[in-house]
Amino acid sequence: MNSKTFLAFSAATLALTGTAAIAQQQDRGGDLTLADMKARGDKMFARMDANSDGVINAEDREVRRQQMFAKMDTNGDGEISQAEMQAAQEARQQRREQRREARSERRGDRMAERFANWIPMVRAASLPRKWPQSAKRAATVQARANAECAVATACAAAA
Repeated sequence: MNSKTFLAFSAATLALTGTAAIAQQQDRGGDLTLADMKARGDKMFARMDANSDGVINAEDREVRRQQMFAKMDTNGDGEISQAEMQAAQEARQQRREQRREARSERRGDRMAERFANWIPMVRAASLPRKWPQSAKRAATVQARANAECAVATACAAAA
């Protein structure tokens, strides 16, 4: 297999893998159409195909490397100093932290929703249908369930 075929195959695989990951993410909280997935894959391929020749090859990698170098070389002298490298690393860490926080918020929202849906199911499943309860016992069970829901809501708001 020659290198051009291999690179084209690799790029297609990456594009399809990315669209599958997007589909999984959308399944968790939104609708995603086939057209959306194809558009996202096309956008990823276009970003990787720096010279827009329809193929991802060594020239594209070189252009991307030059773009990354130019982004790090903030003073434009053609060299990257220790301070520029440190600034680039801090910028990457800050972007990574922002993505983590956003992911954590989404995860917290999903968990709060699942917990809120889980409490009534557990409450209904744990009490026998014909268990004679006094009004006081029923009120206590309901108060505990309400407190658990309030705790779950508070935890979700804090996250």
